[in-house]
Amino acid sequence: MFIVHGQKKIEKRLGWVADFCPICRRPTACQLIRLNVASHLYLVSLGEGKPVATLVECAECHTRTATEALRHTGIEKKRPADLADLMAKTFPAMPEQYASRFAIEAAIRDDPKSLEPAVRRQMLCEPFELLEPALTTRAHSSVVDFQTGLGCFGTMALGLASPFLVHYLVPVPAQDAALIVVLVMLGIGILYTLIQSNLGIGRYVRKFTLANLVRALGPLKPELSELQSILGACKQRKMTIGKRVKADALWAKLNVP
Repeated sequence: MFIVHGQKKIEKRLGWVADFCPICRRPTACQLIRLNVASHLYLVSLGEGKPVATLVECAECHTRTATEALRHTGIEKKRPADLADLMAKTFPAMPEQYASRFAIEAAIRDDPKSLEPAVRRQMLCEPFELLEPALTTRAHSSVVDFQTGLGCFGTMALGLASPFLVHYLVPVPAQDAALIVVLVMLGIGILYTLIQSNLGIGRYVRKFTLANLVRALGPLKPELSELQSILGACKQRKMTIGKRVKADALWAKLNVP
């Protein structure tokens, strides 16, 4: 007998904390997530598993970054309206722990071109590194977005309903022709679903990856040559973001009037 077993990742949202988001470039409210790896049998988890990572997910840009499990002194079950209150309750040491980063962010606000070349390069590269894991996961997964789901659901609904509709609503002499029309429509539906599935990664890049790159890089006011250099390095490292994001498209987004 064939037995399906192995290990699977389990996410558990623990609550709300304050943390620094490198994409938003400031402290934000974040959800604290514990990532466990558990054994499964026929895709059913056997227990909660062992913790392998702790992540924070920014409530504004939805980017996930790794964090230390014990850095937060508390966890709020509900998101407070006041970020300062959330910081005081969950991460009061943030100003001290992020003092050097806050100094860099202040310098960026004053004059982004005043940074030391090595620091500026690091700040420009950071968003690409942070957004790479989510983009790679999306590119290698079978996520069904709205457009793909619409095509799949519509095709399935037509396939299930058409025999009854043709039988009860179409006169007998015309039923053969009606079935041919239905088959053609089913073929169009399947083709539409496949096309939308292939286009899904492009929609994700525009909606999430590009939007967050613009959010993170905008204050740095990068030159086109800098973007080309960074994306070229990403391609050399065979990073998904180097293949999916084009320097010209990103430059255009960053310079929208």
